[in-house]
Amino acid sequence: MSQPRSNHGESSENRIEEILKASYSEDFVVRNPKGLRENGLEEEIADFLVPFRDTLIVVQVKSREQGAPSESLDAVDLKRFEKRLQRGTKQLKTAKRALDNGWATEVETLRGITQPFSYGRFKKLVGIVVLDIPDEDEHGIDSALDLYGGLDEIQGITAHLFMRRDFGTLIEQLTTIPDLVEYLSVREELKKKEVLWPLSCEVDFLALFISQYGVIEQCLNGEITGLHLEDGLWESLTGKESAEFAERAESIRHSRFYFDRMVGAMHQIVGYEVPEWAKPATMQSGPGTKEQHLELVEELAGHRRVDRIRFSLKMEEKMRKADEAGFGFYVSVPGERACPLLFLSCAGDRKSRNQKLHTMVCALSVYFGGVRVMGIGTENLKSPVRSFDTYTVPAGTEFDNEEEIAEWAKQIFGNKSWESFDEWGNEYSPETS
Repeated sequence: MSQPRSNHGESSENRIEEILKASYSEDFVVRNPKGLRENGLEEEIADFLVPFRDTLIVVQVKSREQGAPSESLDAVDLKRFEKRLQRGTKQLKTAKRALDNGWATEVETLRGITQPFSYGRFKKLVGIVVLDIPDEDEHGIDSALDLYGGLDEIQGITAHLFMRRDFGTLIEQLTTIPDLVEYLSVREELKKKEVLWPLSCEVDFLALFISQYGVIEQCLNGEITGLHLEDGLWESLTGKESAEFAERAESIRHSRFYFDRMVGAMHQIVGYEVPEWAKPATMQSGPGTKEQHLELVEELAGHRRVDRIRFSLKMEEKMRKADEAGFGFYVSVPGERACPLLFLSCAGDRKSRNQKLHTMVCALSVYFGGVRVMGIGTENLKSPVRSFDTYTVPAGTEFDNEEEIAEWAKQIFGNKSWESFDEWGNEYSPETS
């Protein structure tokens, strides 16, 4: 039975919320943010905001029932769907005006944490309009509507248009916000330059993006001036015969279990102070703040999907090593804007673990020439409890015994091999363990 028409919008937003929070931290998803107009009246700014570093993603969700198989719809019916998308694009303009006028000064994330909000800190605004067809499954995939082109612009705002099923697939595969931002940037450039054939299927382009990025680079640098994707590229990549894709899917599952569990635990630092029995004398700290929490999760969320998959697999490996050897550690150096990240797993008491974490993070900062370094410590895999402690050394930190630390750091980190793998087994970035 169809839902009452008045419930379609909220139900569609619920579906998009589930899609977003399944891949992205709840610390970076804001639903129905509201602001105060100049006249003092409260008004909703957008359906969703995804603020991350210097990029703000604005998501508008539109809904309309299909009513019949796509082959039975006439031009008038299709025009109604087009108008829904146009309405969503216009709402992006309204959202930008509200942001420009400073209506929102704070937002509440899906995590339930209220944070200060200043639109002025964002250098890039990305617009997304998602069209949800609530009764799509009733008609079957062969009779579902498809959206081609998928790009609009209004007063300087680029709007990426998606069907909800394609958007869900996209977010499921691009499991970090930096990867999504890059995908949208590449998508926009290739469509505006008319390199990508306008009737290309969205998931076929996604398949190319995640499996043959070299072709994407050739398009971006002008070596390829026209790209026509055959239908079925996505099905070919993800089909049952694709053992490689199945292995990648398993890596993503691991990534979500370990890495996302770690990120999800970080909100507990707000108001938390390491107890004296677990705090070594060299580690000075007070109650955790919202700002520290945001800084922490932003750094972790800044790791690309490749780094996150590798990091999560290494987390499990080092926790297993701690079961046998007492401790294990791993250092990820993802490059770009993310800082070196040390993961430490130790059996035994928490105070000793924190002492080792503090010492190793300081040494790693010195080893890399005084850069900012973040460390995270937890128990061994077989431990009946699970806690996380973090320690960050700001860039430029000086130590009284720096020469001594440097020598020790060379012994610990200097003889390690640098591996390079991506999600398909190709070389990508440095790491040590």
